[in-house]
Amino acid sequence: AFTPLLKYIRAPALHTLRLRSLENPLTPPHAPTAAALLSFLSDSLPPLRHLELHDIDLPASDYIRLFEAAPLLEMLRLHETEIPDETLAALNGPHGLCPRLTRLDLRWCEQLAGTTLVDLVRSRLERADGDDKPCPITFIRVINCAVVKEEDVLNLARMTTCSVYLSNADDESEEYCRTSAQ
Repeated sequence: AFTPLLKYIRAPALHTLRLRSLENPLTPPHAPTAAALLSFLSDSLPPLRHLELHDIDLPASDYIRLFEAAPLLEMLRLHETEIPDETLAALNGPHGLCPRLTRLDLRWCEQLAGTTLVDLVRSRLERADGDDKPCPITFIRVINCAVVKEEDVLNLARMTTCSVYLSNADDESEEYCRTSAQ
């Protein structure tokens, strides 16, 4: 496990962090992993720009703390990692966390609703008072996220570039849809 290892690594100029659990998925959310990750990120200056988590589930409140510790985050990849809708909503709106976030890559997120993604993208298009306007989400990739529906994909495609991949377990067919906002 990488959790104990994070306590000893010092990388103050780190821009990209990719963590992959080689163990069975950690369910329920794993608080010690979250504590080690947050401690590691608190020592990273400038803050992280790209974060990728594979098979790592954190408690909802720790995701919020993670977003607060990464105000310059531009890309977020969650692969086989669950994040509650309410937690992702902390990125919403003109005053949401991670205002520089422009790219999302979500794979095998079984609980994340497509409407949550639509709300996120739409809210980042809204204007804020002053100079603290967040960057719009310019790209979303969704691979095998069961609760993202066709209507959600169409709504996303109206606002941003999106890539969607769904495989049907009942038959061997695969569907790929890529729509680019004009």
